[in-house]
Amino acid sequence: MAQKRKHFRSNYWAPIIDREISIVLAIAWYIGVQLLRTKQLPPYISHTGINRVPALMADIQKQAASVYTELFRKDDIVYKFYVADTGDKYLDGKVGLITSYHSVKCCFATKIEGAHQMKNSDLFLSTANMEPFKRVYTPTYVPHPSKDTCIIRLGNHFPHFNHVSPCVTFYADIFSEIGGITASPHTGGQAQRDRLVELIEMKELMRHTDAEKIRSQQTELKEACQNYMSLTLLLKATLKRNSSRQAYAIMFSPVNDRSITERWR
Repeated sequence: MAQKRKHFRSNYWAPIIDREISIVLAIAWYIGVQLLRTKQLPPYISHTGINRVPALMADIQKQAASVYTELFRKDDIVYKFYVADTGDKYLDGKVGLITSYHSVKCCFATKIEGAHQMKNSDLFLSTANMEPFKRVYTPTYVPHPSKDTCIIRLGNHFPHFNHVSPCVTFYADIFSEIGGITASPHTGGQAQRDRLVELIEMKELMRHTDAEKIRSQQTELKEACQNYMSLTLLLKATLKRNSSRQAYAIMFSPVNDRSITERWR
């Protein structure tokens, strides 16, 4: 019976693992295209040349996995589970949360609630021991990004070329539009890379235009406020001056002069 449950769990998680691997590969492809588009790599590095720099490729893959965790795994109850059938009475029945998928060990890295794990350490579990907290139809399951953008910072693997570490912006909507979640744009060749560059540049142009519009509106509002304050001060000064003149005229009018004279008689 336990073996049957384990087999069922393994089959349940398999499509989620396949989808995650595909998305992480697409994110790595996106990062590579962004690095080349923004000219943050030496000119002799091409898209295929990135694969020939092991340290750079490993860094890109690491950042891609981090982006997936931050944007597509965060707050998703699908990645929550119960530990089951491990034979460890201290683990079985506890609630766990998937933090990443380890492609070499072919299992999930997890955090277990109430387990005695070292700080910042993960417990690697077989999918056979992970009872889903909430079941979904995994063959058609599609994760949704938890936020719109993510800043990706990589190590500086070419200090002779660039004195600062490369940094690119990941746009979740563009990634979705080009098929990063439901398809495999990283297998589409130059045409897909050109399409991605076009979408990013269009996005950044719109963001720049919107920012300029907001700055212009803020400037106009500031000038209007300054004009209003100047007009208010001028009006107050005018009213004060007119009030002083009116008081002076009343004090020294002929009627007031006679009243003062009669008072002293």
